[in-house]
Amino acid sequence: MDAQVVFRCDACSREFETLEARRAHEAEPHLIAVRPGFTCAACGAPFRTPSELAAHARALHSL
Repeated sequence: MDAQVVFRCDACSREFETLEARRAHEAEPHLIAVRPGFTCAACGAPFRTPSELAAHARALHSL
């Protein structure tokens, strides 16, 4: 099985399939950096909504 390269935003942990997509995302302001609503207890990643936090926990922490 081939390993897939993932490009993750350092500010919000969002994942992208291409470096170009991540760079375009990072060019936009990160409102979450100003006002995070929900933080992952396992890794500290901030999220705007509880559903984003839950999806992150399921995908990365098997919760």
